[in-house]
Amino acid sequence: MSLARAASRSVLPRNAPVQLIQRRWVGDHLEHSSSSPNLHEPHVDARHFLQADEHTTYTTEGFTSRTWLYFVAFSAAAVGWYKFAPYADEDSSIKRWIAQYKSSGSFWEDEGVRRLRESFQFAEETKSFREAKAEPVFRYRYTQRFEQFSPFMQPVGTDVNFSDLVVKS
Repeated sequence: MSLARAASRSVLPRNAPVQLIQRRWVGDHLEHSSSSPNLHEPHVDARHFLQADEHTTYTTEGFTSRTWLYFVAFSAAAVGWYKFAPYADEDSSIKRWIAQYKSSGSFWEDEGVRRLRESFQFAEETKSFREAKAEPVFRYRYTQRFEQFSPFMQPVGTDVNFSDLVVKS
């Protein structure tokens, strides 16, 4: 039992919470009964609300709990690892095991060069899109001139002369 709970039980009278709950329930009951006379609420025992504390079990608090056991075990493992771990220049089974799953240095160099090439290519594409300009559009002043040279506008039997027609691009 915690110290705060023991202190509260010794200071407060034993039936103080029950009286508070009963007072609240009676007040709610009077409000409802005055608003609607046909409303019937079942009787609720105030001690029902306090029974949850009686059945609640708490773990033991002390230096024999599992938390302290795990803490001591982890601390011992850490100290043992620090004391008996191989030096950086020694060859050990742990180093070989890690090296088995580790990628080689040449792999990461090739990966870096590939990523650099992709970055340069992306930069060139971005630069070309930023520097791109719309093609100049030549608007003709007298567009009906095209219709004059159309084969559909010529009388039957004549040839269309395109020698002086120049299309700009």
